[in-house]
Amino acid sequence: MLLTLAKLSDDAVGLEKLLRFGQYASQAIGASFVPLSSGDAIEAAIPWRQAQAQFALSRRYFRLLKWHGTFSAAYTTATVEQPTLERTLRVCKFSFLGLYLFFEMFAITNAMKLTDYAWAAAMQHEALKFWLYAIVSSLLLGICLCFSTPSSPAGAAKATPAANEEKSDVAVQNAAPPPAVEYSKIYVQLAIDCADVLIPGAALGWIQLDDFYVGIAGTLSTLLALQGLWRRVE
Repeated sequence: MLLTLAKLSDDAVGLEKLLRFGQYASQAIGASFVPLSSGDAIEAAIPWRQAQAQFALSRRYFRLLKWHGTFSAAYTTATVEQPTLERTLRVCKFSFLGLYLFFEMFAITNAMKLTDYAWAAAMQHEALKFWLYAIVSSLLLGICLCFSTPSSPAGAAKATPAANEEKSDVAVQNAAPPPAVEYSKIYVQLAIDCADVLIPGAALGWIQLDDFYVGIAGTLSTLLALQGLWRRVE
């Protein structure tokens, strides 16, 4: 277990997920002291709040310029042959996620406590909206994939240019009925999205939820995401 954890921390995605787990676990623990309404409880919550802020800030360095990759993914997805609805939802997902990361980038100095710009706080607020839209797009995509009816492999092969191997692979993947493990990944992603949508929703005030439950939702979604990464590095 220790070796797997060490390998996970050597992986950039794995390390980011571990930091995410620390962030939302600290938020849940810190928020659990609030209902006690005593001086000692409030004092005990302070270190957990500080830990949450430090974990959150460290994660932002990982995604500072990640918007470039998400915009590239949106463009690539738009050029790949696949069902129109799925392609549209994938493009929306990557585009909204790219906008979230791009807007958030300008608020990094506020998060570092170097500045206190009002416009940066407004940018962060708008960024959270795009994050919420990206998660909703991902949710709709997951539902679409669960109920989509695969087309026949022969028809898909005929419509796919043989010269483009990457597009051909995607077309065959869409044509063939996905195995049980693929459906399992879709269900796991749906569960992750259902938990994650509460985070920006609560931050924007669109979903009325206490910090404790937001922390629990973030912790659960991170553990679900870590499952796949854990198997990959084992």
